[in-house]
Amino acid sequence: MAKYRSIMVDFWRDNFIVKLSFEEKSFYQYLMNNPGSSQCGIYSFSLPVAAFETGLSNGRVMELIEKFVADEKILYDEKTEEIMIVNYSPPKRCELLGQY
Repeated sequence: MAKYRSIMVDFWRDNFIVKLSFEEKSFYQYLMNNPGSSQCGIYSFSLPVAAFETGLSNGRVMELIEKFVADEKILYDEKTEEIMIVNYSPPKRCELLGQY
C-alpha cells in the first residue's frame, strides 16, 4: 500500500464529477485515497472508520455509498465489508497504458 496517491488533474473535469456536490466529490476522492485503499481499487471498508475519518455520520456515509453504487461507480459488499471502485486506474497504470 502506497503512502500517497496522485490525483489526476482531469479528475475535476470528469463529466460525472462536475455534477457532484462538494461533499460527494470529497467522499468519492476519499474512497480512492483513504489509508485503507489499495492500488487495485478493491479493499476492506469500515463504515465507522470512514465516518470518523470524513466527519460524516454513519448514515450519511451509507447514503453516499448507495449513491455511488446506484451510479455504478463502486461495488459494495455489506457482508464482507469490501469496496471495489469500478474502472479504477491508478496513475501509474494510466501512464503505462498511454505508451501503447
